[in-house]
Amino acid sequence: MKDQRSAGGSRSIAVRTAGAVLALPREAKRIIMGLADAIAIPTALWAALALKFDSPNPFIERTLAYFLVAVVSSRCSACTAPSFASWARRRC
Repeated sequence: MKDQRSAGGSRSIAVRTAGAVLALPREAKRIIMGLADAIAIPTALWAALALKFDSPNPFIERTLAYFLVAVVSSRCSACTAPSFASWARRRC
């Protein structure tokens, strides 16, 4: 008797989720990645500040401004990176 997993009877949640995401249109995937960046970049900035100041609540002046600049700059670089890549391919 074959194991149910080797027969393909039960797939893991990760495999089903990956299949669902891969089936989405390109624009939906771009939106998902943009939201992931908008969450991950401020989280990384917070972690860096928390480690630097040895506090889970690193208070510095204009903290909100730093987080906004981090998100905006990441979005701007994400918008220009594909343009730069296509320009670089044409130049080589």
